Amino acid sequence: MIKRVLSFIVLILVSVAMFVSCTDTSDSILPEDKPDAVVDTLRTSVLVYMMAENNLCGWAEKDIEEIYGAAYSVPNDCGLFVFIDDTDLPRLLQYRNKGGVAVCDTLHFFEEDFCSSDISSMKLVFSTLLQKVNIYEMNLIMWSHGDGWLKDRARLGYKRAIGFDNGVNSSSGSYKSEKSIEMDELAGFIESLPFNVEMLMFDACFMQCIEAVYDLHGSVDYILASPAEIPAPGAPYHKILPHFFTDSLSVEDVMMAYYNYYPSNSGVLLSVVDCRKVQDFADATMPYIAKYFADDSEMYYDNIFSYLDGGYFYGYYSYPDFFDMNGVMMHTLSADEYTVWKDAFDKMVPFSCCADKWVSVYSYNGLYNTDKEQFCGVSMYLPRGGSNYERMNRDFESTAWYERVGWTR
Repeated sequence: MIKRVLSFIVLILVSVAMFVSCTDTSDSILPEDKPDAVVDTLRTSVLVYMMAENNLCGWAEKDIEEIYGAAYSVPNDCGLFVFIDDTDLPRLLQYRNKGGVAVCDTLHFFEEDFCSSDISSMKLVFSTLLQKVNIYEMNLIMWSHGDGWLKDRARLGYKRAIGFDNGVNSSSGSYKSEKSIEMDELAGFIESLPFNVEMLMFDACFMQCIEAVYDLHGSVDYILASPAEIPAPGAPYHKILPHFFTDSLSVEDVMMAYYNYYPSNSGVLLSVVDCRKVQDFADATMPYIAKYFADDSEMYYDNIFSYLDGGYFYGYYSYPDFFDMNGVMMHTLSADEYTVWKDAFDKMVPFSCCADKWVSVYSYNGLYNTDKEQFCGVSMYLPRGGSNYERMNRDFESTAWYERVGWTR
């Protein structure tokens, strides 16, 4: 997973040769050639990938303003880039500090609209970016609607996915997205990049679920996301982006800058996953899956903290219940078993934070209360009986997490 095999100096010397050698395969995202005016290799970069051709596009405009406000914090040897697809044609932007003045350059304006929530479009965007700059390391922020491991458009077959593109260059969310980026696709794409992606941040709802985490853990170092819904304004980019350009990235500082921006009575729930610890966590979880969950016995869910189940939408077929992993294990394992499991979990999730309440369109009064005793910041799916859950149960059986921890037993 860690791609720092070559030192920074060596990478600069061989970068051109590396770009040429990587174009042998048709699936490569690297350009066949580059213009003469390519900048020196950037020490670190941030790309905000905004799939905003939907009913979030108004909030995208506000986030663009915040990103512009953070441009002062970008050192000369770093890069801050935004790809945005909204009601206008897709475009690739760069924000920088020019003598103390914030500057936004349009690196590329795509002449035709395309589905930005298609992995092939994401490859095109990266190919275009790499024609302009050499990148040593990146932090990637994925911005759009998100539904964790299973899209609410489950009947279309998209699972473990992010992104909605209505395909009509409007702010409507009522059209069907032609494609969504699935987690295994995203993981494979990131692994193909010629540089390391240190942190993957999801500025989208429901993405910190163990099913998606397991798909992604081999491709990035850290994942920062929410197991629940996030407020419509999303991340405060003018607060979080300066932390990406310090000498040493602190994922906790990024998380807390996001968390502290919102009041506790209508805030956010966030966590950071250390992907290097995911396999050890899977090993620690497997014995309990076999012992307590994989025998098809009916579970009791009433007292388990969930990030979606508020009663009114209970059993609504389009949405699964995102149960808090810690809440599940607290109610299932013996005291000694729980101690062992929780130790492995805490190593995988070194940082988490939760507001007292978070805004939800699925609750009666627009808010959910956080059960802080159970909260851990990562959700999991638990299969249920009944016809409403048959499709979701089958989709769950197709996940790599299901296979890895032994649900099949």
